Amino acid sequence: SDIDHYLVLKRLASEGCNEVLVEAGARVAGSFIKAGLWDQQVIYIAPKLMGSSARPLGYFEKNSMQDTIDGTIASTQMFGNDLRVIVNKG
Repeated sequence: SDIDHYLVLKRLASEGCNEVLVEAGARVAGSFIKAGLWDQQVIYIAPKLMGSSARPLGYFEKNSMQDTIDGTIASTQMFGNDLRVIVNKG
């Protein structure tokens, strides 16, 4: 079933919550991204190639570069061999 993002966020705001961390799989994360309900993403990248069967960070349909959702890289930091990238909304 679809998430009613606005209802959830409105309820959290009424309870005094000003920040929400969404740590989720590709479908839930993608649904928040597609709805424009994000300010920042924290992405960890490991130097591993999984091929075409790998799951996306966020599942939503975009078919061309003109149809992408933009962000700005705010910072990067190495953690061992992994890279953390913080992306702010475009």
